[in-house]
Amino acid sequence: MMWIFVNGIYDLVCAASILEILPPTILSTLHTNMYILDSEYLDHDDGNELDIVSKHHLAYWIATYGLMRYCGSQQMARLSYLVEAAGFLIEYKAGRLNENGVYVICVSLLIYMFTLVS
Repeated sequence: MMWIFVNGIYDLVCAASILEILPPTILSTLHTNMYILDSEYLDHDDGNELDIVSKHHLAYWIATYGLMRYCGSQQMARLSYLVEAAGFLIEYKAGRLNENGVYVICVSLLIYMFTLVS
């Protein structure tokens, strides 16, 4: 499915933007804005964003499932949506994600189910 391939490219671009390999754009904040910021996750010099290590780990995570969609088999790409939903669900249950994270969880699960029937 071509849209999964395109979604993989989108994920890779988002990850590169978070890592500042590409210039920062809205793509660098779409995923980081899902997190509820408290003292454990605050950047030391700016009170409204994830710390650099958390940002980098998030970018590597996004790049991982982006590569699964871009380079992997259809089964691997399908599984990537389930992995994405599960990972963010764990973060949500731990109290670290806001409603944007719930949206990503729901969409990932819907895409996973859609790929099962198509």
